[in-house]
Order: sequence, then structure tokens, then C-alpha cells
Amino acid sequence: MTNAKPEKLVEVEILAFGKRHGFDLTVVDTSAVWNPQANRYLSRMASESLPDLIGNWNSVSVWIELKARGCRSVINSKACSHQLQFIIRKINQGCFACVTDSSEHLNQLCMKFKNAKDLAERRAVLMNDLPRNRQELALERAAKVK
Repeated sequence: MTNAKPEKLVEVEILAFGKRHGFDLTVVDTSAVWNPQANRYLSRMASESLPDLIGNWNSVSVWIELKARGCRSVINSKACSHQLQFIIRKINQGCFACVTDSSEHLNQLCMKFKNAKDLAERRAVLMNDLPRNRQELALERAAKVK
């Protein structure tokens, strides 16, 4: 399991973090299932937009999309756009929703979220944490230079 499924390693780490910090998390499997009789993949049991972990924390709905270490920015790819849009919708509804690749990142985000003074600040914390794509970063740098 070491290199075969790096996202699974992050899942184990985040589940342990969640248990230590009072999260009630459930793993969501959105993969399609191979049916040898039909000789094809059968449809998913859950929408592929659903993040990897769902649950609650301090009476707040939690939606966590996991990525392999160092790969949070993959959420900006065309293939993952449905996942990013789902996370953004949940943030806008006042949920704790994020894309993470480590317990260290999640811990820092949780601290900022807990210290936010109101719902608007919580949303800002989560939205500002979402990985930026290269084009957005270039625009931000250009704006700072001006």
C-alpha cells in the first residue's frame, strides 16, 4: 500500500486526526464496480462529486476531498472540476469543506476555522485555502507588481 495508493495513506492519516479531534467521519467510495458477468463497470453507488470523507465536527457538516501528499492543486484540473465546485457549494452553505493532503494542513485549517469570528470569516478562511491554479497565481503576482 506504500506507493500503490498514496491517497489512501492520506485517508488513514486524516481519519486518525479526525478521531483525535472530535470529527465524526465516514469514508465515501465513489468508484465504479467491475461486473465480470456484464463485462463492464457498473454505475457508482454515490455521485463522483462527493468528497472522500463526510461527517460532522462541532455540529458543523464536514466535507473533505483527499489528495495525495503535495497534490492538492490537482483539484484545479478539468477532471476534478466537479469536485471543486461541490466543495465551493458546501463552503457557501456554511459547511467545513476543504481539499487536503495531510493532517498538518488540516490542523492549520481547523485552527483558522475555529478562530474565525463569524460565518463570513469562516467562509473566507476556507475559500482562501482552496488551491489556486497557475493562471490565478500569475494574475495575483502581476497585480502585486503594479
